[in-house]
Amino acid sequence: MYKNLSDVVSVQRHFLRSVRIDMDFGRVDAIEGYILQASAKHLLEITGNHLSLTQQRAFTWTGPYGGGKSLLALTLASLAGGSKETRKIASKTLGDINQGIKQFFDSDKPWIVIPIVGKRAPIEVQIASSLDHVCNESKIFQDSEQPVIARLLDLAENTSENAGVLLIIDELGKSLEHAAYTGEDIGFYQTLAEAAARCKGNLVVIGVLHQSFEQYASRLGFAAQQDWAKVQGRYVDIPLVAGTDETVSLIGQAINTNLDHPNSSQTADQIAKVILKRRPSAAPNIAQLLDSCWPLHPVTAAMLGPASKKKFGQNERSVFSFLASAEPLGFSEVIKGINSKDSTYYWPHQFWDYLQVNFEPAILASVDGHRWSLSVDAIERAEAIFSTLHVNLVKTVALIEILRNGSGLAAENQLLTYCIHTLTEDQTKEALSELALASILIFRKHTDSWAVYAGSDFDIEAAVHEALLTIGVPDLSKIRNFLELSPITARKHYWETGAMRWLSRSIFLEPDAVKNIERFNASGSSCGEFMLVIPNVIENKNNQFVLEEKVAKTATKKGILIGVPKNGEIIFRLLEELTALHFVRDNSLKLHSDSVAMREVTARIQAVKIALADELRQAFNDAQWSWNDVVNSGGLSRIASEIADHTYKHSPKVISELVNRNALSTSAVKAQKDLLRAMLLNSHLENLGFDTMSAAAGLYRTTIKALGIHREIDGIWNIFEPKESPNSSSAIQLWNSTKKLVQRSKNLIKLSDLYDVWSKPPYGVKNGLLPIFALSFYLANKQHLAVYTDGMFSPDLTEASLDEWLQDPRRISWRYVELQSSEKQILTQLARSLTEQLKRPIDTDPLDSARALVSIVYGIPAWTRRTDKLTKETKTIRNLLLHASDPHKVLFVDIPTALNSTDAHFITSKISMITAELVNAFELRLRDIERNLFIALDQDLDLESLNHRGSIVSGVGADFKLEAFATRLSTYTGKIEEIESLLMLATSKSSKDWTDHDLDAGEVQLLSWSSAFRRLEVLANLRERAPTRRAIGVVFGNKKTITGSFDVSEKDTLKIQLLSEQLLKSLDNGDYKREIFLAALVEAGTKVIQELKQVDEVTS
Repeated sequence: MYKNLSDVVSVQRHFLRSVRIDMDFGRVDAIEGYILQASAKHLLEITGNHLSLTQQRAFTWTGPYGGGKSLLALTLASLAGGSKETRKIASKTLGDINQGIKQFFDSDKPWIVIPIVGKRAPIEVQIASSLDHVCNESKIFQDSEQPVIARLLDLAENTSENAGVLLIIDELGKSLEHAAYTGEDIGFYQTLAEAAARCKGNLVVIGVLHQSFEQYASRLGFAAQQDWAKVQGRYVDIPLVAGTDETVSLIGQAINTNLDHPNSSQTADQIAKVILKRRPSAAPNIAQLLDSCWPLHPVTAAMLGPASKKKFGQNERSVFSFLASAEPLGFSEVIKGINSKDSTYYWPHQFWDYLQVNFEPAILASVDGHRWSLSVDAIERAEAIFSTLHVNLVKTVALIEILRNGSGLAAENQLLTYCIHTLTEDQTKEALSELALASILIFRKHTDSWAVYAGSDFDIEAAVHEALLTIGVPDLSKIRNFLELSPITARKHYWETGAMRWLSRSIFLEPDAVKNIERFNASGSSCGEFMLVIPNVIENKNNQFVLEEKVAKTATKKGILIGVPKNGEIIFRLLEELTALHFVRDNSLKLHSDSVAMREVTARIQAVKIALADELRQAFNDAQWSWNDVVNSGGLSRIASEIADHTYKHSPKVISELVNRNALSTSAVKAQKDLLRAMLLNSHLENLGFDTMSAAAGLYRTTIKALGIHREIDGIWNIFEPKESPNSSSAIQLWNSTKKLVQRSKNLIKLSDLYDVWSKPPYGVKNGLLPIFALSFYLANKQHLAVYTDGMFSPDLTEASLDEWLQDPRRISWRYVELQSSEKQILTQLARSLTEQLKRPIDTDPLDSARALVSIVYGIPAWTRRTDKLTKETKTIRNLLLHASDPHKVLFVDIPTALNSTDAHFITSKISMITAELVNAFELRLRDIERNLFIALDQDLDLESLNHRGSIVSGVGADFKLEAFATRLSTYTGKIEEIESLLMLATSKSSKDWTDHDLDAGEVQLLSWSSAFRRLEVLANLRERAPTRRAIGVVFGNKKTITGSFDVSEKDTLKIQLLSEQLLKSLDNGDYKREIFLAALVEAGTKVIQELKQVDEVTS
């Protein structure tokens, strides 16, 4: 049981097949099913009459694309020279044709058929190639060195087994386009036609075209067009244009239907009456032809022929692609959704929807664009107000109006009634009246039919003409953005070097070309430009553009290739039109109030852009490109690669998309940093220590390992200069030139300046590779390269330094240092001394020794770098090293001058002493302060006792700093950092900011806290803690009264007791009277109390 129309309706597939005469010749299936239409039969009759009645032997068959010309030519070729079976089928297919054709081609002897499909190449070459092929297959010997026409005549006149030679050139237009574009001598075609006419045998030439000779020469000058017209005169041009009825007949034969449709004949009869009334020459059986097209509506079937002849169609190919293709809203798609029980149609309004979806841009750009715009506007207004029935009526009327020429259709009331499903004549009249009142449709009495109301009277052509007069020469700067001239990549160069480069493309009018050459500068990955120069089509008749020698040299230097298009006049006219259309669109107030005209202008702009893009594509591909006094032609990418190879001839070959580029991704940046870090820290390891296949490891293998920079020599892995090998040879030139540049530079050379040299020709190193090459060069030459950051010598290269290299290479500079023989003795002894002192090997080169000395200076505490409490010589050497800008000068000029000696042993000895003083100065000063602190605290070296005293005092006082002082004493272990911490507490400053004055003040503060600390020890019992000291107060009355107080440690109790016993023992011995004894105690006590007060005054 059938469900949809697609189950009972099909399209014969052979109607969709296109032929290629050179490949399909001899195939029976290629011509089976061919239907000889009246127009094709008429063409054969004219051709046959000329062959039988005149000496004319050269013809052109001209007709639109898809008109069946190729299949007709193939059928004739099969009749003339195919196998017996093929000739029999061809004869049957052609039927009762003209006797001239029969006489010439349907004879006992076969013809030698030379089928050619034209292409954009010299026609002589194509014919010669086909002749070689035919002669090889037919085993005919010919001298291939002979001229082509002579070979054709030889075949036609000297072959007894064949009736003649039939040369068929399909797509001859492509060969003519090539001749017009390249300036090929068109006289060959004339000579060929004349030779065929004079041939003693039979030589027939048939060229298949879709337009006349002169139209192919439209881009040439008037004189050239006359020459082409003269050549055309040697050929009889016969048109092949299928009539509307023929198309309807073909459609009927193409559609197979397995379902009866008895009701469709009435509709077909009514439509046929309208057609016969308005086109009496229509086929008498037009009603039957239309009905055979079911389920196509008769109006749709009648319109397919005229639609296929429009600029947006392609004759029968469009007709049958519409029937069988999968295009949106096409015939095959729609019938899949129609139930077979309905016996309905593919309606005209559905054909409108199909054209709108698939062809609207092309229609708007054609001569029917204005009427289509009006119709779209009318349909949109109908959709906003009325029902679907009204909208479908408007679509049908609009379509009939656009395609009425040649169809015989007219939008009459009765015809429109049959164009809408289940619509009565009264309903039709009512709907049409409503549409007329809304100014959507209008009834024209003189044609007795309906039409779309013309709501737009904007004259685009007049507006464009006026705009051209206003604008004058087009300003390309305003429309260059619309041209979309994408750059041409140098693909071969990229495959070989890994560096993506390209040449930009531009188009300039002749007066502006020189200015652009002077202004142009390649940037980024661009290495030049293809500049297409459009000569002044009025003044420059020869279509040439020649640069002055000076400008030509500038163009060569900047990588600018100059090309002059052969279709320059067409490009210039299209540029004029595009400029004018933009001017009209942007400046016409009337246009902005006319949506119909605006749609048409917009579509026309798009069409001109497409046409201009096609012409520019052809112009760029076919132009002769001048550069460096050499003319290049062929593929643009190949030329771009040649320019890139020449410009960047010493570009290192690094096949890595990760970093061989200017802008890195986030993952590439991380891989780059990881590789640099591994180079710095692990250059002594195989594969830099990479044991997994990370991004950084892959980067290592494609960069410094592939270039042979990181390799093993004598069992040692390290960064070395690239060696002479296939892998690393590309980097040698960059390496050697860099070394020369650094060596010859008398001043510091900035890393950014080096990057600038590397990134420019002839190297062209990408930004992602610059830091990798820079670090590689430095590590391979570090014994000779001094590094400076912001102009100051940097002793060590660290990971932090690498970040500075990456972030701002302008801050980094290099200086090349080379050791003289007279300086080696000093250096050897100094390196040995520094090795012993630093406990690490120091190389015998000035840079490593200077780095060691500077690292010592920068490694000492900040106070030591600024203190004056050093020996004079030490301060002098310290200052020299702190401000070192030239390590060579520091070692071999400044230090010997400061020490007033050139003796290597003396200098080495002094440097050892000075560095030792620098290294130890800070600790010695702090230990001195510690010693004075202990005296003030009345503390011996028993640190446990000090800790106990600190814990007893902690929490007793109210002074926070004194409390912190006591707390730190409670945990004091004698480390230098703890003394530093006490002094930072005393000075309220970080140790890196200390000056000599700060340390002196800090020492005084510590002594003051020591006195207060001792007083708090006496008061420890207030916190219910066992006191560690006893407070004693005395009053002595002598010449004047002296009072005082002091404290003693509890641990001194035994000493006090022993001393007291000794004093009393002297009294007990009777040596002194008691009064004298007491007087002596007062005298001694007074003196001691006064001394203690003096100490307190100093420490307070």
